[in-house]
Amino acid sequence: MTEPDTLKYEKAPPGSPDRFRLTEAAHFKWANPPAWIWGIIAGAGGIRLDNGYLVSYTNKDGKRELCACVFRGFYFAISVAPSFARALPAGCLHDWLYAHADELALHWGCPARTVLHIADHWFLANMRATNFLFKRSYFTAVRMLGYWFNRLFAKGKT
Repeated sequence: MTEPDTLKYEKAPPGSPDRFRLTEAAHFKWANPPAWIWGIIAGAGGIRLDNGYLVSYTNKDGKRELCACVFRGFYFAISVAPSFARALPAGCLHDWLYAHADELALHWGCPARTVLHIADHWFLANMRATNFLFKRSYFTAVRMLGYWFNRLFAKGKT
């Protein structure tokens, strides 16, 4: 189960790197992520980047949790379809993970493509948590197009 935060954002002005900009930090928690994801992230420990951080820990009940925070000012969008409000939190975290795929891959000791797979699965978990109707369609689109879009056009959003 994942718990996306309520997102505080505004439409980005013309000429911005993307369609929306966070006006407050956004927090995300994923309780009991898949074991393969937990193994990659927990083994490397937390990481703080210029516009956010990600940590892993075991809570007092012994359950695995991943927590991420994307700082105010980060630009994001959902590029594959209309930007429904319920999909924006998932899109924000997904874009943040994609933007930092190379740095996270280096820290976690895995290929950047693995980081993108992790981002895609966290994206789906966030969409499930909001009961978003088109979650499978969005997930399929990011799985099919996300890697190439990221590698060709969208690296390094700030």
